[in-house]
Amino acid sequence: MESTREELIAAAMANDPKSAPIGPFHSAESLPVGPYLSAALIAEKILVERDDNSMSIIRIVDKIGISPESVSVLKDNVLGFPLVALVSFRAGCYSGHSVLLLVQVAPSGESQPVGMCRIAFDGTPNGLYDVRLPLSMVWHGPGRYWYDVYLDNKLLSRIPFEVVVGDASAVRSEKTE
Repeated sequence: MESTREELIAAAMANDPKSAPIGPFHSAESLPVGPYLSAALIAEKILVERDDNSMSIIRIVDKIGISPESVSVLKDNVLGFPLVALVSFRAGCYSGHSVLLLVQVAPSGESQPVGMCRIAFDGTPNGLYDVRLPLSMVWHGPGRYWYDVYLDNKLLSRIPFEVVVGDASAVRSEKTE
């Protein structure tokens, strides 16, 4: 039985994921109840409004240049950046505790955890859960690093981040594809 346009709109407005229109590739029973990944990125700065907690993401970054001098003075082989990793979720209808794990994967393929936290989802359909971490990396040389985003041991996304040793100003002005 086909739903009318009005019925589909009413279901969507009711915030009921089991009855909302979902497209030709899913059935309501096959959709997870959440949580849903909303964003995974690296930025220069994230501003948060005091009154409503809305965010402004300033300058999304996927490539950075560092000077050879920066590499030569590394302490404990850790390189820090004035950048922030943001991982954001919507709860959907999920209620419960989950563990977020951020894993750095070096150009060589070597991986190690660089951040972890517990998130308490409360089942609010539009509930927004943001995790902001200062970006640092264990240095394995220049190249493309990945930050893998896991929730409860399930890979949800990968954030690319390329590090070039040389003139930092040249990298900033270069467009990435």
